[in-house]
Amino acid sequence: MKKTLAIILCVAMVLSLVFALGACGKKQEDGGTPSGSSSSGKDVKGETIDTTVFKAVCPKGWMNIAQTDVFGEQDEDGKYPLKTDALMFCKGAKSEWDAFSKPSVNIYMLTSSVDDTIEGFGWWYKTVEETTFNINGADVRGCKITDDNLSGDAEDAYECAFVNVGGTDFQIMFLTKDDDEDTGLSMADPEVQAIIASIELD
Repeated sequence: MKKTLAIILCVAMVLSLVFALGACGKKQEDGGTPSGSSSSGKDVKGETIDTTVFKAVCPKGWMNIAQTDVFGEQDEDGKYPLKTDALMFCKGAKSEWDAFSKPSVNIYMLTSSVDDTIEGFGWWYKTVEETTFNINGADVRGCKITDDNLSGDAEDAYECAFVNVGGTDFQIMFLTKDDDEDTGLSMADPEVQAIIASIELD
């Protein structure tokens, strides 16, 4: 009888422990931030890409797509030099050809003012709506843009933010909808925020 009672108590203790651990796990899932991610993108890992003028982090699972300066002087092999004022990071890309089918974030050093850049968008895109984005806890000036796709039977949508780093303005731009299909990118994406937060001048 004592042996049976001891077994019952052991089983009850094990079950109560299982339920307690399960409850702890549920609380973490509902209210906690999963390990390895954060709303600000501070925990996003990646490789720093340096243009020799500025640098930014290309997140793990993304690919740096080399940006060539077609107006530059070709070398002995007929290759154009790489741009030093632009970077393009493509999510999930395995080759440079994926730049045509996968979402990407484009970073440009501005040569004109932010106001002139936004005004210029009006010449090229169907609608340009000025807005602010919350990036890493700070309000950042930006705009949302829509345009007809190449065939004219659907719409493309873009988000664009402007950040100033060391006195230099940068434009960060990407598609949020491609032919009316969501690309999965937005300014709230931790990886996008990590890219923006990592921009530094050399």
